[in-house]
Amino acid sequence: MRLASVLVGAAIVTVGVGTSRGDFLLGVQAGAGYLRLGDLEDFWDEVDINHHTDDLAFQWEISGTWRFAQRHALRLSVERITTSVAVHAAADLGPFASFLYADLEFETIPVCIGYEFALRRSEHGALTLAGLGVGYYVSELGGEEVYYEGDPVVAYSRHDTREGDGYGFHGYLRQTAPISDRLSLSGMLRGRWADAMAFDDADGDIAVDFTDFDFAVGLEWEI
Repeated sequence: MRLASVLVGAAIVTVGVGTSRGDFLLGVQAGAGYLRLGDLEDFWDEVDINHHTDDLAFQWEISGTWRFAQRHALRLSVERITTSVAVHAAADLGPFASFLYADLEFETIPVCIGYEFALRRSEHGALTLAGLGVGYYVSELGGEEVYYEGDPVVAYSRHDTREGDGYGFHGYLRQTAPISDRLSLSGMLRGRWADAMAFDDADGDIAVDFTDFDFAVGLEWEI
């Protein structure tokens, strides 16, 4: 699968680059947050969406952080973000009033790089960090669609999937707390904006703009 290949390849690069540099931390974390998809009308022709829910997203991440100076670092991360989207819409599909219900799944894998600055370091080694970054997004949106139209009403369904690549920007605050000499807890509050299928402009492709706010916790190991 294309998404899995990107995930595995980026993880290998993350570990390989970092371990050759010395002061390197490998991290894993998971979280959830608010994700609001936009431009869903582009998924169909002539559709007026009157209700959709897509608030809760789940996020998993592997990261590599290279601390090249006391307060400065570069951070490479690979994420997987998923959410479900339930859509109710009125559509112009024929001579009679038509309605659409869709139960979609959105998945994107951002490969991100950013700069991280240590705002504060406690005497116990805990760090308060702020970061900014950019990412390349490999995305997929698809699921089951059910249409109701005609007189008398006839229902029919189909499965539709779109894939595309895009970009995004993010900023975050992160707090670490040491557990041992080489192991730390990490918590992150992050906000982002992304157009997750921006690089695809063929007929029928979809724009997936979203704003995401998430909170994640995990572990970091110093290698």
